[in-house]
Amino acid sequence: MRINNYSKIFASTLIISGFLSNAAVAEDRVLKVTNWEEYIGEETIANFEAEYGIKVIYDGYDSAESIDAKLLAGSSGYDVVSHSGSMVARLIKAGIVAPLDKSKLDNMKNLDASVLGQLAKTWDPGNNHIIPYMWGTHGVTYNKELVLETYPDAPIGSMDMIFDPKHMKELAKCGVSFLDSPQDILPMALTHLGLDPGTSSQADYDKASEMLAAIRPFIKTFDNYAYQRMPEKEFCVSVTWGPDGLLAMSGAAEANTGVVLDFFLPEGKGKANLWVDGWIIPSDASNVEDAHLFLNYMMRPEVAAGDSNYTWYATANLAAKPLIDEEVTSSPAAFPTSAQV
Repeated sequence: MRINNYSKIFASTLIISGFLSNAAVAEDRVLKVTNWEEYIGEETIANFEAEYGIKVIYDGYDSAESIDAKLLAGSSGYDVVSHSGSMVARLIKAGIVAPLDKSKLDNMKNLDASVLGQLAKTWDPGNNHIIPYMWGTHGVTYNKELVLETYPDAPIGSMDMIFDPKHMKELAKCGVSFLDSPQDILPMALTHLGLDPGTSSQADYDKASEMLAAIRPFIKTFDNYAYQRMPEKEFCVSVTWGPDGLLAMSGAAEANTGVVLDFFLPEGKGKANLWVDGWIIPSDASNVEDAHLFLNYMMRPEVAAGDSNYTWYATANLAAKPLIDEEVTSSPAAFPTSAQV
């Protein structure tokens, strides 16, 4: 069929209109996500946007309490939120977290059953609200040379080092930092006292509070990122999340200042409290469909491995583990052994 100039113009107009229409649809698909600062692979968000044509507005936060306050206040404005499993439990009870549509989450098959079990047992019965993202423990990162130079009798390897005021008084001379995370420090204190970290007993809380009050004068700062300043000898001891201990050791080596850092977990099986961070969809999310698409994408083994390799945190994705750098998987700071947890 012969096409005249009018037909060509008409056809071109249709094609251009089609492109503009698709662009408008893509532009309309916006997903709002929030997560801890520096807690995702460098290419993860960009790759998702490129594959699905969805614009992601991604915000970082620096404390669990800040995002918790936004969610509790309502109308957080987010479609997907990364949060601590221990804090999500009460949000679920308050109806702030939407139930997951598992028919849209076939990549859940890649998740570690033991991590799902921990979530179901403690915070999310039935695994109906949280997609586990990363997991780990807490421990002590320390500068052995500086510690022993300051306090030769320091009980390195024992949690008495940070919970006994007698030892903390001496270590305060070279600087001690704690996590700015009450939901992590309190269970650590309870466990150290031989109490249930998940207790609801006021008497247990009082005992833990009394112990923490006794060491409070000797804590230089509550800062989740204090470990980053250990190569400059600002601190000799830092209570950290396990993977941050690994990052601290690596950072000290790269700084080439002569500072050598080490890390230890609480002694004995079950003494290292497990934490799990996961993804949730707020009940007032405006883009639930694409939120599920994002969660399913995040559970791809190659995506989860990329996140773990960048952050040095242990992914909850069992299928991703063979794709993670050995430097990460071989460290008990990032991936504690079953004997340690």
